[in-house]
Amino acid sequence: MARQPAPAQSTTARDRLSARLSLNHVFLAVLIILWGWFYLRGLGDLPVRVWDETRYAMPAQLMTDGGSWLTPHIRVPTHSTDLGLQRRIVKPPLVYWLQALLMSVFGVSEFAARLPTALATLGCAVLVYHIGRHVYDRRAGLSGALLLIVFPGLLLGSHGGRAAVSDTTLMLFGSLFVWFTWRGRKRPRLLVPAGVLAGLAVMTKGVAAGVFVIVLLPVVLASLRN
Repeated sequence: MARQPAPAQSTTARDRLSARLSLNHVFLAVLIILWGWFYLRGLGDLPVRVWDETRYAMPAQLMTDGGSWLTPHIRVPTHSTDLGLQRRIVKPPLVYWLQALLMSVFGVSEFAARLPTALATLGCAVLVYHIGRHVYDRRAGLSGALLLIVFPGLLLGSHGGRAAVSDTTLMLFGSLFVWFTWRGRKRPRLLVPAGVLAGLAVMTKGVAAGVFVIVLLPVVLASLRN
């Protein structure tokens, strides 16, 4: 009979957990709304830029038109007036695949070519919120995520979150790899998804993903010391 107050305590704990989850949902909803306003609005209004954007969008378009998904190609001028096909193997194919998949859904357009990068920007913002909430508190996480969304280099840069390129996608997978590896020090099972994320980073931009290994060197050295 002395243990009757337990249900009330359990109810209070559930209420607190529900309140925390509700607040997290509110913060995430704010992030998504602001991201949509800054990154989806007018995403396909401008034509693709002649340099890097065309080098990503064209192989994706050729894939949707029945081209090879294993060996990306790009159209280049030949000696005649026609454009010939040339293999585009200087970059890994993951971004081409993502663009081609979205072109299959939304049609071949500037919007579909840039949408993978915009979605990667949202992923980065959610990751910043999660890390800030884990290390500090929800306010810190939300503040960091909002600053990332409105950061001029990401919002307006030619290789930012509104461009049909691979940089932001690399930033997402590389940052997730670093975070999962960091958490894997105490939870080794997280090292498996960390390895998958490392592979995705390499499939996004090749050797450029190595910069995230350099970021992790202090963690590795500290672990060896311990």
